[in-house]
Amino acid sequence: DGDFVGFDVVIGNPPYFSMSKIKEQSAYFEKAGYLTYSKSADIYCLFYEKGIYLLKQKGILNYITSNSWLRTQYGQLLRKFLIEMTNPLQLINIEDTQVFEDATVESNIIEIEKAKWNSQLKAASLKSDFNLHTSLESYFAENNRTISDLDENGWTIGNQAEGALKNKIENKGTILKELDYQINYGLKTGFNDAYFITTEKRNQLVAMNSANADIIKPALRGKDISKFNYVWKDIWVLLIKQGMTNEQNTSGIDAERFFSHSYPSIYNYLKEVGDSKKGKGKGLYARDDQGDFWWELR
Repeated sequence: DGDFVGFDVVIGNPPYFSMSKIKEQSAYFEKAGYLTYSKSADIYCLFYEKGIYLLKQKGILNYITSNSWLRTQYGQLLRKFLIEMTNPLQLINIEDTQVFEDATVESNIIEIEKAKWNSQLKAASLKSDFNLHTSLESYFAENNRTISDLDENGWTIGNQAEGALKNKIENKGTILKELDYQINYGLKTGFNDAYFITTEKRNQLVAMNSANADIIKPALRGKDISKFNYVWKDIWVLLIKQGMTNEQNTSGIDAERFFSHSYPSIYNYLKEVGDSKKGKGKGLYARDDQGDFWWELR
């Protein structure tokens, strides 16, 4: 109503998922006038914008989200919005360290004031030298640096030496996005609980049918990979590629019947997961990230 002047504080942990996963609702957001909206954006970008609008002048927003917006193309509108409409105060970028055990993305915690930016963002990257028994406050105090120049094309959070090195590389080299290369996402399962399996489960499936070994491959997830190394966690992926069923089904019989006869134990395993409570709704059968059929990967 007309008496609302805004909140002093907005705190949140918004959901993270691409707007492409909610195509019907996405059309509404496109018409709703969000400055941070794009078809490829993550919905948390809109939460930042809405949170700022809900604040009174000089109010504070504090969010923890995926840190992808700091450098991705879809995050450019959010970066532009924050530079032009807010005063970013403090930022902790969590990278190269596993703070949240089950997280599959890297995160950031940011404090933003609803005010004009004063070019004094204090930022620090939480790296592998951080110990969970260490005070986050003291780590930030010792490792933060003041950033006075934020670029809507990407925010670099690190120490002074890292910032200088980035500038040197960009000034003297060719930026990857300027090269004429196609960069693909890689595998999208849309339902990791079904497609990522343990070594024990892999061995069970191969014991049931040796042909299963052809489509069960060792897998690395994002959280298993660091900048210069990886640690394999005995995780395997059911590599049922998009188009595989049609390529193998030269007899022209019903596709699901063909797959269930070719890989019966894998088919039964997926059906068991899909029919479970966890697999219903937007689960295994109705997920967006699937190939030509519900059992294939995108």
